[in-house]
Amino acid sequence: MNVVDLEGYVKGVVPAEVPASWPGEALKAQAVAARSYALATQGLLFPDTRSQVYKGLDGEAARSDAAVDATSRRVVLYQGRIAITYFFSASGGHTENVEDVFYGAPRRPYLRGVKDPFDGSAPRHRWQVSLTTAQVQARLAGLVKGSFRGIRVLARGDSPRVVWAEVVGSSGVTHVRGATLEARLGLYDTWAYFPPLGGSRRSRAQAPSVAGRQPPRSAPSAPRGFRWPAAAWDSRG
Repeated sequence: MNVVDLEGYVKGVVPAEVPASWPGEALKAQAVAARSYALATQGLLFPDTRSQVYKGLDGEAARSDAAVDATSRRVVLYQGRIAITYFFSASGGHTENVEDVFYGAPRRPYLRGVKDPFDGSAPRHRWQVSLTTAQVQARLAGLVKGSFRGIRVLARGDSPRVVWAEVVGSSGVTHVRGATLEARLGLYDTWAYFPPLGGSRRSRAQAPSVAGRQPPRSAPSAPRGFRWPAAAWDSRG
């Protein structure tokens, strides 16, 4: 347990969440977000991505300390109350409604999905994951009824990240949350696209499954998501 005052805590968070070499205004924005989040959540804060990454005194840096000092006591307010200021490394071009990220969370007017035109240079603005059918079957163990046949998306959020999907097996289907697929398959996000069910036996036998961000996550014309060819579902992997 580390007991520390608020400003000291924020000084240990900012350089752990963003490089201290970033422009001063970016560091100030991060300081305000970190301070607001800590106050709005009003609970025990984990020192990792479950809350905010906190590296303590040893993680502090002069430039980020200066940004914290320059924004001392400043927070983000919504209708007079401190806002919950979630932040992330990459939006993929569009943020998401809070209830479709943290399932069961109450709808909040200031936590709605919006376009993010500044995300294009983020390392994971687009990503790709390759898996064989055998690997998918193994990673979805307990969710696949019979032999794995594919994934069918049932509902997407505003971004459009996967909210609900079903794992299709030869003996039935299993309804799953997008976050479950992300965790089980090792995806970088729930904004994912999957190959269509079916396909000829010949085409399915030619290649392993491939996943990658494709259309329409941010602007409709900007490809994003998780996708693989019909070849993904060959039973031989």
